[in-house]
Amino acid sequence: MADKDDEMREQIRGMSNDALFLLLIRRPASYSKEALDEARAELDRRLGPEASAQMEEEYGENGSDDESLDNDSEAETEQEVSLDDEEEPLEDMVPLTRSRTIREQVILSEWYTLIRNGAGNSIKLRDMILQNMLAVKLQTKCRWGVVEVKSQGIIGRVRREFLVIEHHHFSDIHEYIGVRDFCTYLDCCKICVVEPGLFKRFVSKKLLGDQNLISAPKNILAHHDLNTWDSAVEDVLVQTVDEFIESAGLAKSSVTRSSGGILSIW
Repeated sequence: MADKDDEMREQIRGMSNDALFLLLIRRPASYSKEALDEARAELDRRLGPEASAQMEEEYGENGSDDESLDNDSEAETEQEVSLDDEEEPLEDMVPLTRSRTIREQVILSEWYTLIRNGAGNSIKLRDMILQNMLAVKLQTKCRWGVVEVKSQGIIGRVRREFLVIEHHHFSDIHEYIGVRDFCTYLDCCKICVVEPGLFKRFVSKKLLGDQNLISAPKNILAHHDLNTWDSAVEDVLVQTVDEFIESAGLAKSSVTRSSGGILSIW
């Protein structure tokens, strides 16, 4: 029994602040009352009783049914790294398998394309996008996969599939790539958003007055890297849409594009 208690304490002490907070909100049946009490004590030790209680009060009600929080930032401090660093490409993509419920998001950049008479080809275009991303090695240091994205709430909840890309260097910034039929059109989009974890949002709001500011690039080098990564993803999409138009025998005039700038909020 003592061994199990020690193992439980070690597991809880190894959890991130976000993971501990989620454990206290959801209180899964697989955790005993003693384990939950230990999680509360550990969070209090890290943040102080007042801060952890305030954090639970502010985010607990809205976060209780949010499946996306399982994917909140896994590292509470990010190592200063550069895309120039040598990296071994992953042989295959590291998949994101969970569905996620989106909370408030801040859009950093966006790209939209509408293809006239392209309906019925959403799977084909998505597969072409994946192939071209692998061809330019955008899978390096990334987690990605097709994820069911849901809006919050029960009434009027919207569900839609997106190809989601998360780069290890920018753990709070995610690319959502959507391909769907819309009437007789084929609709394709890329939306880059900032989605910090609960703990980062709480700290950023308290210290900086904005829950997303702590996720901003810390210097011009990081800003440059983020811009390069986002631009590379967009370039792949532009290239893939052009290839699809040609293979489908559609006119270039059938494509309508629009986009917004990178990191305009910071």
